[in-house]
Amino acid sequence: MSTARATPALPGAAEIPLQPASFDIWDKKYRLKSKQGVAVDADIDASYQRIARALSEVETTPEL
Repeated sequence: MSTARATPALPGAAEIPLQPASFDIWDKKYRLKSKQGVAVDADIDASYQRIARALSEVETTPEL
């Protein structure tokens, strides 16, 4: 199975920088960390990929 990557709707559009509060919430609530507190997810995209892999592993048929 190949990995799909999202592409921006407008290729020339500028990215909106991540706000410090948003980064803090992701880091404290959603970022996967080891028992020692070492971050497993390097960035938010890594979190999305990890979650997508976990969700796809439970699919019962390849069509889904």
